[in-house]
Amino acid sequence: MASKTSFFNKTIFRETLRRYWAVFAVYAFALIAAIPLDMILPKNPSSLTASFYATQFPLIRAWHFGLILSFVMAAAVVMFLFGYLYSSRQNSLYASLPVTRNTLFCTLVCACLIGLLAANVLTAVLVLVAQIILGSVSLMTVGKVLLTLILMNLVFFGFALFCGMLTGSIFIMPLVYAVLSVAAFGYSLLLGVMASKLIFGVSLAETPTMYLSPLLMLMRSGPDPYYTYMESYGEASMDWRMLILYALAGLAFIVLAWLLYRKRRAETVSDTVSFPILKPLFRICMTLGCALLLSLGSEVMSGMAATGVGSGFARILVLTLMGGILGYYLAEVIIRKSFRVITRQSLTRCGILTVLLAVMLFGYRYDWFHVASRIPPLEKIQSVQINYSGPQTPLYGSEVDQISITDPDTIELCREAHRSILDHREIHRNAPEAESHLLYLDYALKNGRVMSRSYYLDPATEEGKADSEWMGEVINSRSFLQNRKERLIQLLQDPKLMGLVDYYLPETEDSKQYQLSTDQLQDLVVNCLIPDLEDSTILNYYLDDEEYCRDVTTWTIELTKEDASGSYEYAFISVPADAARCMQWIQSNLGLTPHSIAEANQNMG
Repeated sequence: MASKTSFFNKTIFRETLRRYWAVFAVYAFALIAAIPLDMILPKNPSSLTASFYATQFPLIRAWHFGLILSFVMAAAVVMFLFGYLYSSRQNSLYASLPVTRNTLFCTLVCACLIGLLAANVLTAVLVLVAQIILGSVSLMTVGKVLLTLILMNLVFFGFALFCGMLTGSIFIMPLVYAVLSVAAFGYSLLLGVMASKLIFGVSLAETPTMYLSPLLMLMRSGPDPYYTYMESYGEASMDWRMLILYALAGLAFIVLAWLLYRKRRAETVSDTVSFPILKPLFRICMTLGCALLLSLGSEVMSGMAATGVGSGFARILVLTLMGGILGYYLAEVIIRKSFRVITRQSLTRCGILTVLLAVMLFGYRYDWFHVASRIPPLEKIQSVQINYSGPQTPLYGSEVDQISITDPDTIELCREAHRSILDHREIHRNAPEAESHLLYLDYALKNGRVMSRSYYLDPATEEGKADSEWMGEVINSRSFLQNRKERLIQLLQDPKLMGLVDYYLPETEDSKQYQLSTDQLQDLVVNCLIPDLEDSTILNYYLDDEEYCRDVTTWTIELTKEDASGSYEYAFISVPADAARCMQWIQSNLGLTPHSIAEANQNMG
């Protein structure tokens, strides 16, 4: 008689759904309460229309609420339907069934997905009913809601099932699932914070490892959840491409879980780690995680997180090593389920990991990895963006700050100034933040990457003053000023430009504003401001505060415009004394007497 192999067993499938129907009922109840029921319940008076609640509201809820609910329910479904993997008695019962492992695994996975799908379909049907009640039916919206929920289920169920195969403890499984969901981003973030505290000039930047955390990325890439503050209700923005890619990854994790399930030994029931090869990785992750959390957490709790780069290195070193030792033996306790973990073998392993942690910290502190000392070669730089808080400037605003330099000569001058800052790193490393100049450098490279650095320059020392003046030459270079001028003129020529003059009267210690009419603003801009840009110090930075206060008046021309998105772009121009046309125009048209900032400060003092 010919034999055949089946990957599905109807009896087990029906019995599983009959036994665990309540799990899927809870999921369905939560979805129905959050989406279709909330669509039709009476709302507080607001500007939101019935059409919005029928078409956009269910999409927003399906993405954000469906995301969180799918994340939680994925773990719950795996814990219930695959709970026999965590109990010796149940594992023996399931092993005695006249089916293969492949059949059992595929049948239970189908039961999980069908149970979730049934809840999703019921929710979609009730969304359609709610739309009929609201008088605005959109089958496209109903389809999108159903597709969103199905894809969300695949994203998290696949990963939860994979995590469920890594452990034999029902208590550890949800912890493993939750930690691994954010582990890649979390570890890179903690390492980035540590690097920013110890490596001179390195600042914490957004890390691409967030893409390895679907929960975080989908939260950030979904439609705006604060719909109550919207004034116009367009199509809800949903990143379908990202959601589909994560769902495909979820399917891949189901396949990986199946491969692990086939190799999983029955004896691993109740073991913290099901596969011996993963135990060293578990120890390393626990060691590194506890080391970083104890060190950085102590810094935050003690209010020392804002101290200068490299400060408190001894404290960081000691706490990191202590945290590493604690993390290693905590991992040993969890793996062995015993407090008898002090052995010659464990001492050797712990010693090796502790030495590696020390090498990492000393490498950060003394730049053994050549991160702090790296300056991109000139031929690889596309542009350099500089933001320098030390000098004073008569001109600042959203349209003229953080200018990008593309001129090779100016970029080379910037590289030389940067090199000098690195040569004096020990001076700038301990610079008091309140009395220092903050410098941001962003090198945009031709390969599309950006190298960012930030420094506190100490002008109180001879070397620090020289570095500050050197960087001043860069930001007052011809190409830099020309770039600022072009961006300012672009703003000045906008037909939607609005302007006013803000001024301070030392005689009465009173600040006032004068709103300019369209004709006045046009006359001031065309006949005075643009010509003065060529032969005044409007665009320059002052490195000497006394000189700035002496040469710049208390008159400020404030320019604003509203762009298509509703946000405002602006520029504030403190009129220098050598801006002769602007000075004359304000005196003649507004009847104001100019005063320098120094005079105003003296009067206030």
